[in-house]
Amino acid sequence: MRIRPGTILLIFFAAILAGYLTACLIAPGHRIRRMNREGGTYTLVADAKRVPDLEFPDLAVPLREKAFLESRIAMAGSDSIGMSVNLRDSILALEINGIIIHRAKISDIRVDRFFSALNNQAYEGLFSRPLAVEREIATIDKEPVIVQKAPRDTVEALNSVFMPDTIRRIPAFVSFDLSGDLRLCLVDDGNRGLGRFFRKLFFYTRIRSRQAGENILSVLGMRVPTYTPEIRVSLAGEDIASIFRALYGRSLVAILI
Repeated sequence: MRIRPGTILLIFFAAILAGYLTACLIAPGHRIRRMNREGGTYTLVADAKRVPDLEFPDLAVPLREKAFLESRIAMAGSDSIGMSVNLRDSILALEINGIIIHRAKISDIRVDRFFSALNNQAYEGLFSRPLAVEREIATIDKEPVIVQKAPRDTVEALNSVFMPDTIRRIPAFVSFDLSGDLRLCLVDDGNRGLGRFFRKLFFYTRIRSRQAGENILSVLGMRVPTYTPEIRVSLAGEDIASIFRALYGRSLVAILI
C-alpha cells in the first residue's frame, strides 16, 4: 500500500509535537532533580555536622531568611538600584546601598510549585546571592517620550514649566528574566477593563511564544528544554512603572519565598 506524502508529513509533525509535549512535561522534574542533586541532599548546621536535609524541615524558614539577607547584603555592595522581593511580607522594594528608596505593597502572589520541591541547600544556593536581570518584556516604555513645543523666547520658556502627567493610562505588565533561569512578572492589579485584557493577552503571548521557540530548538537538538519557573506578583500600576523605569542594565534582584 502506497503512503501519501501528506500522510508522511502528518506523521512527521505528529511525532515532533509528541516529542515536544513529552519534553515539556518532563522538564520541571528534570530540573528539580538536577538542582537538588547538585545542591546536595545534606545541609550544614551550626555544630558543623552534616545531617539529612529532610529530617530538619524547621530549618527551611531560617535558612531562607538567611539566604535573603545574604543576597541583600551582596546587592548593597553595588552602586546601582536593586530590587528586593519579600513574598512573606508582601513587599517589593527598590534599594541602593542597602537603603530602601521605594516600597510597594503586593496585593496577590502566585509562585510556581517548582520552588516548594527544592531542598534547603538547593534553595540556598539559588537565592543566597542576588539574581541579575538578563531580559525584559513590558507593556510600558522604559523612558516615556515627552513631546513639548519649543518656547519662542526666554519669557515663554520660564512660563512653560513642564508638569508631568501622573495619570496612568496604560495597564502595566513587566517580565524580568533573571539569571538562574527564573522569571519574575509584575502584574497591574488595577482597571479590569477591555484594554487591560488585551494588554495582558499580548504580554503573555510574547512570553509564551518566545519560550515555545526556545523549547522547540531544544527538542530539535535532542535536549530537554530548560524549565523556567515563574513568580508572579500583582501591585499598583504606578508602582510597576516606577520600579521598571528605575532599573537599568543587569540590575540585581533579591527574593524571599
